[in-house]
Amino acid sequence: MHYIMFLLALLFTNVANAINCQTLPDCASLGYSTEPDPNCADDGYMYCPFDQDYKVCVQYNCKALGFTDSDKTSWCADLIECRGNPLMTLCQKACIATNAQELKELAESGKCKVVTMRNDIIIPENESITLAANTIIDGGNHTLKTSGNKQNLNTFLMNDKTGLENLTLVHQQDSALGEDTIYLQGTKASDQISLRNVKLVWNTSITENQRHPIFALSTYTISGNFDIDVNSQHAWVFYDGNFSFKDAHLHAKINHQYGVIFTATDVSFDGTTAEIFARNVIFSSLSGKKTTTIKNSIISIQAIENYTAYLFDTTPIFVIGEGSSLNLTLTKLESTLAKDSILELVGTASNPSTLTINVNSSEFKNVQIKASNTSDNLVLNGKTYLPTNPATTPLSEIDKSPNWQKE
Repeated sequence: MHYIMFLLALLFTNVANAINCQTLPDCASLGYSTEPDPNCADDGYMYCPFDQDYKVCVQYNCKALGFTDSDKTSWCADLIECRGNPLMTLCQKACIATNAQELKELAESGKCKVVTMRNDIIIPENESITLAANTIIDGGNHTLKTSGNKQNLNTFLMNDKTGLENLTLVHQQDSALGEDTIYLQGTKASDQISLRNVKLVWNTSITENQRHPIFALSTYTISGNFDIDVNSQHAWVFYDGNFSFKDAHLHAKINHQYGVIFTATDVSFDGTTAEIFARNVIFSSLSGKKTTTIKNSIISIQAIENYTAYLFDTTPIFVIGEGSSLNLTLTKLESTLAKDSILELVGTASNPSTLTINVNSSEFKNVQIKASNTSDNLVLNGKTYLPTNPATTPLSEIDKSPNWQKE
């Protein structure tokens, strides 16, 4: 419209000049042409008032130029609007990354809903990636490698409604980490972060007694295949957040005797299978109680070799819901720092829950079993027990408690 008004203003100005000078303007000098514009709409011409053989295009054929009215915001970083019809657009820069610089710029731009990797990418050492809100990195089943040799390095800084999917992450850390080093974190606890079909291989040569979280400080939804292989001393894999595994398959191996898988977290499993292997503590609530909820899921937790793998070291609560089973194969099952760690069975008559415990030690320090009904069952070192009434019983007293009956 501005373009048309400009032409009309130019036209009338020259008409006035023509009247004053008693000379008709030349259409060509006014920008008109006798040649057709192949990109002009059929009704998009303005004709010269002094010679109808001359014309100028003011309305382009956007479709012929490749413009469309489709929503491109999910894969396009920069749009071009067709002149004369701003609803018709063309992608000037797609949200596709083939190197580290492109990946960083697109992820941080806020212009891409999804940034797609077209090949493996290596991020330069000690560099970080920030994801703008509402941005997902789709790895396209490629590998993203990162590394660091300085303290307090945060490799991924996430914002609200961000995530990673279809991606293998490989990280190598080769120096003292420092207390503020977190591999992937949100900016605040309410940030929603999604992880789908992600594999993480996290290695370090550090031997100092330093705790370093990997996924932390936000609200996470994890789905699809989630594979974690951590070879690092004192790694806290999931730390100080809310982790929801929904329709997921989790395979986690923490191959170090001081690593902790879940620390100060609320965890839920829904429609999920999980195999967790560890040498040390699996759940640590630090200060205060934290809850792990299992629904329609099969969760298996196993000590690697004969290491002393504790299920928890403080006071977590495990709620084993309907249609779920929790299978524990550990060296010890005890709460080392506080009392009243609780394993609670809350299945239904039609969909009971099962707790299976196999331990090398017969001592169950500070661990209690809570039965909410008489439908669920406990298998303890090969012996099956059924609750006789809803009650809470120390695990060490199951064999002689009136609350339980051996099959």
